[in-house]
Amino acid sequence: MNVTHTFLASLVALSLTACGGGGGSGGSGSGANASAPTDAPLSLTEFAGIWKPNTPVACLANFPYNNAYRYHLRDVNVTVEGASLRIAFAALVFDDAACMVKRGLVTDTILVSPVKTVLDGRDNVMKGTGAWTASSSGADGGLGLVLNKLPDGTLSEIVGKKFLADVKDAKLFLSIAGGALPLDGTGYPTQIDGTKFLVR
Repeated sequence: MNVTHTFLASLVALSLTACGGGGGSGGSGSGANASAPTDAPLSLTEFAGIWKPNTPVACLANFPYNNAYRYHLRDVNVTVEGASLRIAFAALVFDDAACMVKRGLVTDTILVSPVKTVLDGRDNVMKGTGAWTASSSGADGGLGLVLNKLPDGTLSEIVGKKFLADVKDAKLFLSIAGGALPLDGTGYPTQIDGTKFLVR
């Protein structure tokens, strides 16, 4: 399993509705000038909120902390802490291939110190790298979890990864380096992947 992209790539219709409205214009990938200055500071408040998959998500194999389990994203909770974003990725974990027999819930919490970057047609794009801070797990009304690896942020797919994020048209776009997106000289994507987003 390619942990870096399988989880988010399965959420082909992730839409994040912004707290404070859209962060740009245009819906598809846009070219970036990652070092160009901008007049307005980065607004973190529009990223804040609880974001969920826009459509039913795939039941994924090979849960990172016990490969025998299946899982799918429940939600992503973004909160503002000073100049940083705390992002909690919560996944429901199951015994079966149809994700019907629930085992429990695992949440990876990531801290990001975002920096504003410039993309054509978008006005509040951030770039950053995720740093794992904590994880939690429990039955959450299910049968109970048996983890054979301690949670370490792998579930989030952004720990140690460079990514772009933008809120636009009531969608939160997350574009992670390492896939098909072109990169700049510092390793950040130069455009937003318009197919991967979350909604409120």
